[in-house]
Amino acid sequence: MHMSDIFLFETMMQFRTPSFRCRLLKYPLLSYSLMDVFVSAPVFPSEDQNKVMQAITRIFPTAALETSEGTVGGRADLEHFSTQIRRQKILDAARSVMIKGRRKDRTVFHLNKQAAFAGKISFTEERAVLGTILVTVEDDDIDAVINIVAPATVDGMEVKI
Repeated sequence: MHMSDIFLFETMMQFRTPSFRCRLLKYPLLSYSLMDVFVSAPVFPSEDQNKVMQAITRIFPTAALETSEGTVGGRADLEHFSTQIRRQKILDAARSVMIKGRRKDRTVFHLNKQAAFAGKISFTEERAVLGTILVTVEDDDIDAVINIVAPATVDGMEVKI
């Protein structure tokens, strides 16, 4: 480990608050924060495993995916996801889904696999016919993560809480 890596790690530990991350960059360090993001999706016999992997990586391009017994999944970050919900102008929907799925130190939500394959984010219920991409985000301060990823809006403009 290099000295710069140690310094970066110590700095992140010391200044882990979301407000500090927001001040550092226009978009917060969603890929380097200490949150854990896991994505997974079932691969049905009628589906091509590579296409399911493509669906996930179109929303989570840095995902480190593995396959296991009819499932594709792995660790990811929320940087591209956060950018996409802004581009698609669905911040309010994303925020609502993330808050609804919040339990203790995590939030769980589902994305439509077909929409994801097209590079679009579409939230869905767990029991979708063709399966879903399950996204689990864990952090000690999950409310702060939600506020960074999908901030509140007023008249379509982001507001700080």
